[in-house]
Amino acid sequence: MHLLSPIYLLGLAAVALPVLIHLIRHRKVTVVAWAAHRFLQAVVRRLQRRRRLNDLILLLLRCLLFILVALLFARPFIGGGQISGGDGAQVVLLLLDGSGSMGTSNGVRSGFDQARDRALEVLDTLPPTSSAGLILFAGRAVPLVSPPVRELDTVRRELERAVPMPAGSDLAPALEAGLEMLKGMRNARIVVITDGRQGVWADRAKLEQLGEVAAAGNISLEVIDTSETGDLPNLGLVSLESSTARPVAGQSVALGVGVRNGGTQPSERTRLIFETGKDFPVGEAWVPALRPGASTVVQAKLRFDKTGWQTLTARLPGDGLAMDDSRTIGLQVRPRLNVVLVQGASAPGRGVPPGFFLEAAAVPVPVAQERDFPVAVTTLQASQLDAAHLQTGSVVMLAGLTELGRGQELALKEFVRNGGGLLITPPAAEAVRTAYLTRPPLEDLLPMTDLSFVEAEATYATAPPYTSPITAFWNDSAAGSLEAFIVQDHLRGTLRDNASPVLPLADGDPLFATQSVGAGRVFFSTVPLEGSWSDLPLSPQFVPLVQRTLEWLSLQSEATPQVAPGERWSLTVPLVHAGQPFYVAGPLNPDEPQLAGEVELVKNRALINEASTREPGAYRVYLDPAGPPVGAFGVNPDTAESDLRPTPNAEVPEWAYAALSSGGTTGPKAGPLTRWLRALPEPWVLLAYAILLLGAVELYLAQRFSRPT
Repeated sequence: MHLLSPIYLLGLAAVALPVLIHLIRHRKVTVVAWAAHRFLQAVVRRLQRRRRLNDLILLLLRCLLFILVALLFARPFIGGGQISGGDGAQVVLLLLDGSGSMGTSNGVRSGFDQARDRALEVLDTLPPTSSAGLILFAGRAVPLVSPPVRELDTVRRELERAVPMPAGSDLAPALEAGLEMLKGMRNARIVVITDGRQGVWADRAKLEQLGEVAAAGNISLEVIDTSETGDLPNLGLVSLESSTARPVAGQSVALGVGVRNGGTQPSERTRLIFETGKDFPVGEAWVPALRPGASTVVQAKLRFDKTGWQTLTARLPGDGLAMDDSRTIGLQVRPRLNVVLVQGASAPGRGVPPGFFLEAAAVPVPVAQERDFPVAVTTLQASQLDAAHLQTGSVVMLAGLTELGRGQELALKEFVRNGGGLLITPPAAEAVRTAYLTRPPLEDLLPMTDLSFVEAEATYATAPPYTSPITAFWNDSAAGSLEAFIVQDHLRGTLRDNASPVLPLADGDPLFATQSVGAGRVFFSTVPLEGSWSDLPLSPQFVPLVQRTLEWLSLQSEATPQVAPGERWSLTVPLVHAGQPFYVAGPLNPDEPQLAGEVELVKNRALINEASTREPGAYRVYLDPAGPPVGAFGVNPDTAESDLRPTPNAEVPEWAYAALSSGGTTGPKAGPLTRWLRALPEPWVLLAYAILLLGAVELYLAQRFSRPT
């Protein structure tokens, strides 16, 4: 037993107060004899004996009260002592692995529960006058008791409260923080309690360096290995991808589900089901038998009948690690994509209208099949475009237009800012080129400024890799090549700050450029897409290029379908919603959207930023809790944590290898008496209860003894 503030023991001198009061009350008195005194003498003596006993009891209670109050202020505790770790004391910092793989369960207790027990054993075996701290680590370090404290019960309480995080593990940040915390302390040791999965030792070079820092600072490093041995079955989902981020209602969507056997035993053929929201399973597939460490991608097709934002979850039967048995993504299911094609005048001598190839690539099927194709095109002349047509389409293509009316320009700008997609190509006719370059229609929406005409002999697109989501498809050589077509002429300009090149040419100029405007998007081609300046429309890659462009334009915002736990998720919404509240329904409240924040105004864009993404599962975002969701996404844990196989020795730092290979080491386990004492409240808490009880007893007895008898 030790005292946190022993100076308060001086308060024990106050015990003299009730003694002095007792002595003063019992001063000598003069006895006067009277005639009847002898008849009352026996009764008086009996009452005096009772009174002396009562006074003695109250005196003892009051003295004990003063003693307990002094001890309470001195704050007694078990363990702890000098923070320097001198005179045999130790300063121990516990680094507790709280990553996803610690959720592995043997059916009775999880790996994290066992790690917590090992940490408590370390505390129980510390010498007297020791101190301890606690850091929980996964992808980042979370100090729970920092710096080390003298009261070990504080560390025990934090251990009981700690819960694992559904994230990957990385020891380096926690070890670095721990070494900085213990710098200059004597008898300091760091105890790492982990299952030793590969993610823990991900930054091996950094860990080796930190091991040298610990040796230089006389800080010992220990590892307690809590990994299970023997049969560890774990079939986990490591990815879930859709062939399109915005599928069409009623159309089949191809899905790819990555599955890995991260256990130590071969897996059997397993059923995989798909769920949307609270509905019954909407599809299934079968995972083939896999050997330990093997992985595969299961292909499946689903059809979504409802439009709007939805979540899709792939789920396996439960096993020893529940964290990776499901995976969720968000999808925006749209109705049939309606495209409005507005054409300018044909170039002299050319019978093909400027939007001919665009229309053919947008709906590349025979007339008899157009009704079932997910894209429909309505063709207009410039004079026919009005607000009514804009309300019917999700994407507008302007092919070779040289001018628009004032009302048409205003309507198109509003259309884009509210989430519409706009594709613009320049006119091919030389007669209108100068006027177009001087003042192109919708100049404020173009991703490029200061346009000029470039006449080239033969320019080609650059080779992969491409960074744009439109052209990244061609980073895979099996998808073909974008380098086969020739560009003779093109426009050159300066990209705006928020614009991005889609496909650069060999001379460095962008062939296509894009930018986001409000909640909508704009795609600009520096060549007319009708065969006069380039042979791109005749290339076999033209149809998939147009289809991917329409897909990108039809997305109202670049919403990420899934994020890692704790990662921020963002969504662009129409500007009119800036400053309004938004609501989120997550895994903990799937049926009742809760207020989560306000729509932010960032660079003339209205953004929903949701950062409360700690729990894995499905999330739906609402602007009106009673209305349909305006966004959806999934939170999925780190896939590396699903691999429960032993870590190869070559990936473990030298200072940790010995402990891992021997199964870890700690001091002797706590006995029954130690465990019983650990379960008791802290001494100062017991003192506080005792003072209250003793005060109540003293008050009751004082009142009772003062009554006339």
